[in-house]
Amino acid sequence: EIGKAYLIFGSKSQYNGNDDVLLRVLPKDIVPLDEIDLYIAGELRIGLNQKQIQKGLLDESKDWLKKLPGSLDVTLELECKDGEIIQLVPKSGIRLGNAFLEWLDSKKLDYKLFIKLREKHEKA
Repeated sequence: EIGKAYLIFGSKSQYNGNDDVLLRVLPKDIVPLDEIDLYIAGELRIGLNQKQIQKGLLDESKDWLKKLPGSLDVTLELECKDGEIIQLVPKSGIRLGNAFLEWLDSKKLDYKLFIKLREKHEKA
């Protein structure tokens, strides 16, 4: 579906059709981002500066955590006026989804996503 993100499990195809710049993947499983919690673990770090905090983005971030509880750890990094970084680690994690990523992009927030596959990427 156009505009949606997916996680693709598979292997690299050995066939390149004389086009070495094109990566070809033989998919074994295609997972919508909204179901990714079953397959991955990791951390999401969201950076907020003083102006963004004043605009209420810290509260909006907390609202998303309440709406999308999940297994991905979250760290909110607040940059103070003097350049000091304060890290807030909420008690609960978040479930990644297309709507949440679109919100991060729409607010032009700096974020870093670190993910790893669970030992077995099978639905629990």
